[in-house]
Amino acid sequence: MERNLKQVDALIAPSQFAKEMHGQWKFKLPIVLLPHFVANAPAENTSRPVSCVEHSETPYFLFDGRLEKLKGAQTLVPIFREYKKARLWIAGTGSLSSICVI
Repeated sequence: MERNLKQVDALIAPSQFAKEMHGQWKFKLPIVLLPHFVANAPAENTSRPVSCVEHSETPYFLFDGRLEKLKGAQTLVPIFREYKKARLWIAGTGSLSSICVI
């Protein structure tokens, strides 16, 4: 695991509980608290902005996960093709990678 973390600047925890749990593993990295779905969340342990929402003119939703049928990305793609008030950003790989281009 240590070899995999050499290129990582910080770990992101979505809750105080997760931050504390990751802290127990004694990683030699800062652990930044970034709550789910909170625009412009206050940054901890960093001088850089945590949220890039303020830099985007169009609101967005992020799907981050394996692109497999059981995860549901194939349901989101058609919805966001029609929904013009926000964009869908997709991060991940899997057997459905080809359908996740909007």
